[in-house]
Amino acid sequence: YYDYFNSSIIGSTPTRSTKKLSLSLGNVFQAKIKDGEKEEKINILSWGISTGYNFNADQFKLSNISSSIRSNLKNGVSIDANLTHDPYKFDDLTQTRINDLDSFPRLTGIRLATNFKLGNKKNSPSKTPEKDFSEETKEFLKDFSNNEWQSRIGLSYTVNKINPSNTIENFWVNTNTSMNVTQNWKLNYNARFSISDKNIVRHNITLYREIDCWELFVDWTPTGYAKGLYFRLNLKSDILKDLKVEQKTGLYNTRSSF
Repeated sequence: YYDYFNSSIIGSTPTRSTKKLSLSLGNVFQAKIKDGEKEEKINILSWGISTGYNFNADQFKLSNISSSIRSNLKNGVSIDANLTHDPYKFDDLTQTRINDLDSFPRLTGIRLATNFKLGNKKNSPSKTPEKDFSEETKEFLKDFSNNEWQSRIGLSYTVNKINPSNTIENFWVNTNTSMNVTQNWKLNYNARFSISDKNIVRHNITLYREIDCWELFVDWTPTGYAKGLYFRLNLKSDILKDLKVEQKTGLYNTRSSF
């Protein structure tokens, strides 16, 4: 047959009919905080549940039931909980789903996650008593005393129970820490730890330094599938940005320049 919309921006006309019904329900729980004459409305948590029904499917017409709870606190802490339920029965003998609705949906997936930030507050410069230090040492101590750092930490716990006899659990800790060691030296450490396997999945160290009209960038991944080192020393000017010293090892050889 001739399709008028073939090769057009909107795409060709589907050759098969689609009959799907999507169902979702959500709610936001709020509270009001009154401070004197000032009143503020805040979101405590949001809740949602969704599923679907495929009229054209030969079996398993009803989709999994997904539900979620999310809360973002004012201090930067976020909490997420996601649950997945399967409305169909599971045959332990054949280790497969059965096209027969269960009396109560079976819990097949859990995900719990939280994120929060840690860091220091920027100190206002204060006068320190003069000591018998060289000018270079005084400058270094001044930079080091004003260093700033920030760390974002994420915890994630997942459970996969699609096959009840083979439950898979994972517990991850993700960290991303940035620090201004001095006014010009900047350090970043990014890592993922597996608490369930008791090992480091990956970690990465990035170092940046401004040197007058030059800038130094080092990116090092000590272990894992992305193991390698990237080194670059280049001019900061956009016109002369191609004037640089660059070295790549490991997986960085397959990546484009930063």
